Amino acid sequence: MYPITNLCDDGDVHRVENGTNILISGPPHTGADELYLSLMAEGVTEGEGVIFITTDKSAKKVLSALSSVTGDESLSNVVIIDARSGYSSPMEHDATVYNVGSPTDLTGIGIRITTAMQYLHQRGFRQIRLGLNSISTLAQFHTANTVFKFLHVLCGRVDATAALGIGFLNRAPTDEDSIDLVSAAYDVHAEFRERDDVTESRVIGLEPELRAWSEA
Repeated sequence: MYPITNLCDDGDVHRVENGTNILISGPPHTGADELYLSLMAEGVTEGEGVIFITTDKSAKKVLSALSSVTGDESLSNVVIIDARSGYSSPMEHDATVYNVGSPTDLTGIGIRITTAMQYLHQRGFRQIRLGLNSISTLAQFHTANTVFKFLHVLCGRVDATAALGIGFLNRAPTDEDSIDLVSAAYDVHAEFRERDDVTESRVIGLEPELRAWSEA
């Protein structure tokens, strides 16, 4: 079981089964990206192995944002798969960084995921959080069906290895068809939206379900 805090915006600690995949989607400035980072940072503080797949920020920026949440917590249990820059600059943290040429190289990303999971398992980590930020960037380079197939394989790997998968989608109001396709790969969907200048959220797939929109 994996502890997850603030997913339902109630401050409670919920626990999800091993192999669960969670999708977080929402427009900018709604809190969706903060929730993604918070759930990933929770894995660091819980002493789990944590893998970040980043397609729109450099590894250095990811680690800077992560350390702003975890404070002085060691990041030696963190692996970054940097598919944005194709190279790494010197790190000020003790995380491990693997590089992929670009978000177009889904095969390369898949190979690095395997390498990262093997690395963490060899170091004795039996619980691993695997995060992907952002699905939106992949959608800029690939068709919706290609992205879905990649996510389907990724979520299947999470299930098979008893990990916890967390994906982030920076959604636009016109993305509804793509949202439906992407969310089909995930067990839980935490959605954010702006309505009449009010941010609302709901969670589908987590017991008890919160299908009604409520102010976030």
